[in-house]
Amino acid sequence: FGVDAAGFTAALKEYSLVGVADRVTCPTLVLAGEDDHLMPLPLAYRTVDELGGEATLRLFTREEGAAEHCQVGNLSLAHGVIYDWLDGTLGRAA
Repeated sequence: FGVDAAGFTAALKEYSLVGVADRVTCPTLVLAGEDDHLMPLPLAYRTVDELGGEATLRLFTREEGAAEHCQVGNLSLAHGVIYDWLDGTLGRAA
């Protein structure tokens, strides 16, 4: 991002879908961890609401060991969820 640690949070705001998510027209998978510090749950829910009917939210929990950002702690579970979603959502057209 070309910024120091103090500027990182501010730099991330440039990558927000707030206010433009309704323009996304393809199926979208939103992943969220209940302990995620970069995409807190309220932001995940807001993103899904703004994306509309083609959005799927998958909430990862502490019990699954995947509650942190990017599901660190249980990447195999996250990968399985992602690939199953891709197969079920995008693979249906094949």
